[in-house]
Amino acid sequence: MRSFFLKKNSYSSSHECGFTLIEVMVVVVIISIVLGVGMLSLSHNEQSQLRVQSVKVKSLLAFVSDLSAFDQKMYLVVPEINGLTTYRSDKGVWEIAPKVNAMSWVVEAQWQAESSAMQRYQLPQPGWVFWPSGEVTPGSISLTTLSQKMQQEVVEPSVIQWNVFLQFENGDS
Repeated sequence: MRSFFLKKNSYSSSHECGFTLIEVMVVVVIISIVLGVGMLSLSHNEQSQLRVQSVKVKSLLAFVSDLSAFDQKMYLVVPEINGLTTYRSDKGVWEIAPKVNAMSWVVEAQWQAESSAMQRYQLPQPGWVFWPSGEVTPGSISLTTLSQKMQQEVVEPSVIQWNVFLQFENGDS
C-alpha cells in the first residue's frame, strides 16, 4: 500500500511541476499589451501639451475675470518667464492675489501686453488688467514646445488672443 502512494505522488508531481506553453503565452501577451498601452500614455505628445497649456491659460484668465467682477476689484495677470502671476489692487496697492495660484509654463511662451497700461494704472509689472466691469486689456500669448523650437522646419505655435471682453480669437474658445 505504501509503494502505491509513493508511485502516485511521484507520478502526479512529475506532470504538475510547471506551466503549459499556452499559459506562458497568454501571460506574455497580457504583459506586452499592458506595457504597450503604458508606453503610449507616457509618451510626450507635444500637441497635447500645447492644448493642455492653452486650456489652462484660458481658464486662468476667465477665473480672474470672474473674480474681479465678484470682488469688485481690479486684477492684473503678469506674464513672466516661469509662468503667470496674478495681482489684486486693494485700495490702490497691488499685491499678489491670495485666491489665485500662480501658473507655471509647461511649454515656452511669448506674450504681448499693452505697455501704456503700466504707467496709466501704476502697475507693478506689465500685464493684462481685469476690471470689475468684466473688461480686460487685450493681449495674446504664443505657446511652443521646446522641441518645436529646435526643429529646423517652421512650426506654427499655438496662439491665444483675446479682446476687451475676454472673447478668445483664433481658437476653440
